[in-house]
Amino acid sequence: MTVCAGGKYYVWDGSTLSEPTAGAFSSFGSVEYIGFYTVLTEKNGRRVQWSNLADPETLGGTDYKYTEQRDDNNIRSMAIGGNLWIFKEKSMEVWYITGQSGAGAFAPVSGAVIDKGLKAFGLVTKFREGAFLVGEDGIVYIIAGSQPNPISTTAVETAIA
Repeated sequence: MTVCAGGKYYVWDGSTLSEPTAGAFSSFGSVEYIGFYTVLTEKNGRRVQWSNLADPETLGGTDYKYTEQRDDNNIRSMAIGGNLWIFKEKSMEVWYITGQSGAGAFAPVSGAVIDKGLKAFGLVTKFREGAFLVGEDGIVYIIAGSQPNPISTTAVETAIA
């Protein structure tokens, strides 16, 4: 089991809680599991790093990339529909597992950047093949496929504001 709390990353192996040696960065914002990789976002930063395949305790110093489609910080990542969604302050990026190893294990889906951000860390939740989220614009969206679609009413948006 992996946990990210207070900017730190922990792994529980069933008997011991350890704090793995940092790889590309040491202040963690979120942790997600996808395709046998443990993916970590940089807290208040733009990098995403991943563990060795099926080894959440080993973070290579070169197994990372910048979320560079837009110039805003990461909030968290989430595995949705077989892709890695990276929720940022003012945008979202969708990445895929390339089938390569090491630094080439993940890459952005071409053209899959969305100019809507996540309002706050805890304002996204996933379901079987999608997610609900509150955007930085105060609108509630559903992700079911490749794009977030608004589902909130004016009354809900007023309450969020």
